[in-house]
Amino acid sequence: MQVIRIKYKLLFGPMIMVCLVMVVSLIVVVTVLKTQNRSASYDQVRKAAVIVEEDLRARQLRLLEAARQVSGSYDLGARVKYAYEFKGQGTPQIDQTLILWHNGCKKITQELSLVAVARHIWKMAIYNPKGELLSFAAQKDAGTYIVGYGLDAASANTFYLNEQRMSEEMNSDAWRE
Repeated sequence: MQVIRIKYKLLFGPMIMVCLVMVVSLIVVVTVLKTQNRSASYDQVRKAAVIVEEDLRARQLRLLEAARQVSGSYDLGARVKYAYEFKGQGTPQIDQTLILWHNGCKKITQELSLVAVARHIWKMAIYNPKGELLSFAAQKDAGTYIVGYGLDAASANTFYLNEQRMSEEMNSDAWRE
């Protein structure tokens, strides 16, 4: 066995003890900081989740109000029912009934676009009882909406489109097939 001299014990002993204390305190500090950072990050994530949840709830309420406004305005249910029943008659002929149907669909679409523009909703649509698209309003860019209605959802040629700009009235002559 090797004998360590007292001179080396006095020289290296305190250095080893200081290093040992530094390593232990470093481990304790890292552990404490890690725990604090973890809890702080969880708190931040929780706060962000609450903000997102409140925003989604506000959007949901806004969409629900818009849907109620669309469904309750100007006897829209009866108009949708009429358009659905008219479509079920087979191939429509060019007569007064078809003109009345187009006018009814235009009114439905205009009312839908007014609500979408006023409430800043990026997309709204009305479907018939079979689930076919009857009328829609979709945001094109910040100030313009594309609105339309269709006779047959399976054929793209039978949709009539128009543009609705914010704070402007819809041009009733600008409908295009």
